[in-house]
Amino acid sequence: MENDFVKHLEAFVTANNEDFPRMIDLKTFLHDVKPRALEAAEAHDKFVSHPVNGVLMIKRFTSDWLEIEEIVKNSSGGSELSKSIDLHKPLFPEYEDLVGAVEGLFRLQEIYHLPARDIVDGNLSPNYPRATMETEDCFQVGLIAYHDKDFERAKEWMKEGLRKYQPNIYSAYLSRRVLQEFIAWCEYETGNVSEALTITNGILKEEPDYEHAKNNAAFFKRVIKNKEVKPKTKKENAPYMKRYSSLCRGQNNKTAVELAKLTCYYDQSTPQLVIKPAKIEVLNLEPRIVRYFNVITDEEIEAVKLLAGPRLRRATINNLATGKLEFAKYRVSKTYVAV
Repeated sequence: MENDFVKHLEAFVTANNEDFPRMIDLKTFLHDVKPRALEAAEAHDKFVSHPVNGVLMIKRFTSDWLEIEEIVKNSSGGSELSKSIDLHKPLFPEYEDLVGAVEGLFRLQEIYHLPARDIVDGNLSPNYPRATMETEDCFQVGLIAYHDKDFERAKEWMKEGLRKYQPNIYSAYLSRRVLQEFIAWCEYETGNVSEALTITNGILKEEPDYEHAKNNAAFFKRVIKNKEVKPKTKKENAPYMKRYSSLCRGQNNKTAVELAKLTCYYDQSTPQLVIKPAKIEVLNLEPRIVRYFNVITDEEIEAVKLLAGPRLRRATINNLATGKLEFAKYRVSKTYVAV
């Protein structure tokens, strides 16, 4: 699907000259999306399993391609791309899918202690192919954190957007000033009003007549003068999260005595298992947790995936207070239970 969009956009760019409005936006987007679309088509599962690729792909379908459609739809030669996008819109992900994918990035940061810079620069892991992010991507991620009132996270991502910023290659709404204003407000919301004022004064130095910055500067000065600075707050996690996070990072929480009791063995406890014993690894004693190996073949796995795919629904959790099943921000996977 996306490769078709790319071909139509490429034909449109070739057919129109440089003075077409926002041609630089179209060329920049095409240059970025073409190799990603090709890679996704050649190795889809591997490509989308990368958390950055997943976020960027959802972002393209929830905003980027729709913006491209608006740019070209009333232009000569843009009808083919518009028709193709309209035809496939029912298959597009929703904005909540983008929010869920971005929150997945935030969980990776929290659990593995990853700075946004490592994610943006593609330094996630040697086991992952390199996938980088640009200013507009960082801005969208930061915006989701901002709307969720996670201002520390929003500030971190907006700063990455500012670091990667290159003049004259983004949509008109995304300027250095916009990023600086968001960073300033994040500083204010996290108790750093002096820094918010410094950033705002920097904006005014470049644009002395910018009324919005004047108002912000006056507000920050008043807050400082009246000592109305918001107290700095630190996000508190549930007590179990420390151990949970360390397990996710592969850190060992067991003593040498406990480790010595964890074994692997062949189970031949039933007649069916005499010829082909079950391969079992004991992972934990209390409660007893074991892992079974080679229970299902690769071919059987693919068959299950094929049958379950159309029936997948977003996973729910059991609310301990109400006893009801409900959606949770931290669980965005999809499941299907066969009965």
